[in-house]
Amino acid sequence: MFQWLPVLGWSRILRAGQLDRISSTKALETIDRNVKVQELLVESILDISRITAGNIKLHTLLLKVRDVIEAALDTVRPMAAAKDIRLHAEFDSGDFSVCGDEQRLQQVFCNVLSNSIKFTPENGSVEVKLKAAGSYAQIEVNDTGKGITEEFLPRVFERFRQANMASAADEGLGLGLAIARHLVELHGGTIEAASEGEGMGAIFTVKLPLNDVADKPKVESEESDELVGESEDV
Repeated sequence: MFQWLPVLGWSRILRAGQLDRISSTKALETIDRNVKVQELLVESILDISRITAGNIKLHTLLLKVRDVIEAALDTVRPMAAAKDIRLHAEFDSGDFSVCGDEQRLQQVFCNVLSNSIKFTPENGSVEVKLKAAGSYAQIEVNDTGKGITEEFLPRVFERFRQANMASAADEGLGLGLAIARHLVELHGGTIEAASEGEGMGAIFTVKLPLNDVADKPKVESEESDELVGESEDV
């Protein structure tokens, strides 16, 4: 509800024609930002409805986990830049192919990354690591944010849950992580959260089963000059 107040306020001021060019641009940016927030909230509610009804279907294909992560990083980069948060990605060498729904897996990482950025103060950092863990691809999202209390940690993936340390600027429905958990489990994976406590940041770990190349068709290999074991700021 409160996200609509800036939209209504600025739209009325714009209609009155009392703003100069700079103020009008600011008003339009505020409206655009808040409408996008509302769109995400509506999509989250629809996803929870689909989950409850068991109507989420996966359109699976052979994917490289790194590509999915990089697409998610591109999506959240403006959100991080707005708070001067440094994004860093580190990818171990390897193919890291999984059989999954590209859009839904990107949604998983967008939700987790957005959560980390939301609860990380300005000038903080969010780091993503991709490595092998037995027969799984393990993705860690490590932030320097507000952390998670011991009491809240067991409930962090529950629907409509947010830690009581969330500020007004962090408003949301508390659905992103719940949706991420369900989508990861649909892919045969797991997602866990860890934190040493309030003010100590948090680590979210996603594990996805690696594709069995003996039973699945091979995909085209990447260019031979690609860097492996790469670490980069994104």
